Amino acid sequence: MKNREIKESIKSANLYQWQVAEALDIGESTFCRKMRKELPEEEKTIILNTIDKLKRRLYNMKIPRMRTVPEASAELKALDEHTALTQCAIRRLVLDGKIKSVKAGRKCLINFDDLLAYLLNPFQEETPEEEAPAAVTHISTGRMAEYKRNIGRIK
Repeated sequence: MKNREIKESIKSANLYQWQVAEALDIGESTFCRKMRKELPEEEKTIILNTIDKLKRRLYNMKIPRMRTVPEASAELKALDEHTALTQCAIRRLVLDGKIKSVKAGRKCLINFDDLLAYLLNPFQEETPEEEAPAAVTHISTGRMAEYKRNIGRIK
């Protein structure tokens, strides 16, 4: 088979030929046509390097590990079998807003990495938001006296 090394490399990296062609800035049909005949070593090297770059970029993507509360608790138990953190405690962290969550239907999903980060530093001080001063209304003494007269306190 011609260009077997390139084809196997594309397959092992879970890529498609169109992705490699796009990275090489050529059309997919042009890339497929090139692959029909044995390529010179220089061109093979360029294509294999491109495949490696795409592969590294694909595996360096950070995919969040979203878990339900029971799944997160089970995974935490697997990491540390003597943990005292229960499902109820994790739910409380979510309800208190210390760990962000996402609703998916009736389920509450949390990012497992965020849970671990919180557990590493639970006493991280949050900057409190400044409260807006309550609106104070000043009542003139004349108006207050009129009010008291109306309710019957002053005659």
